Amino acid sequence: AHLQTYDAVTGRIIENDRMSRVLRKLQSEVFVFNLCNPIASAPTLPGYTASKHAVVGLTKSAALTWAKQGIRVNALLPGVTLTAMVEGVMAMGPEVKALLESVSPMGRMGTAEEMAEAAIWLCSDKASFINGHALVADGGFVVQ
Repeated sequence: AHLQTYDAVTGRIIENDRMSRVLRKLQSEVFVFNLCNPIASAPTLPGYTASKHAVVGLTKSAALTWAKQGIRVNALLPGVTLTAMVEGVMAMGPEVKALLESVSPMGRMGTAEEMAEAAIWLCSDKASFINGHALVADGGFVVQ
């Protein structure tokens, strides 16, 4: 688990470093997203938990670094979302679907369209003063 955490976090650091070289050349407002699962903690998955928190920390650091250049950096933290991958997991049996739906207080999974709408909003003029934020779109899972 620790090696996976290192790889996940190192990958984000390398991505952010590469991105910073590109961003220095741009003159207009840019929106940068980091995407990770909600920042819940799992007692049996310390590496996984640490890597998700690290992505949020990197998002905040990058937001501070680029704010004066008009570049906003935010993270979208989707909960269980009905995707092809999740549909494959649900094929294991009806109890798996029931479990995935029960995770959210709303009693359902999110849709790809809902996650896209959240991302579009963060990039829009309506969110022009949002910077360094980790937007959780999980139907209320992390507030339980």
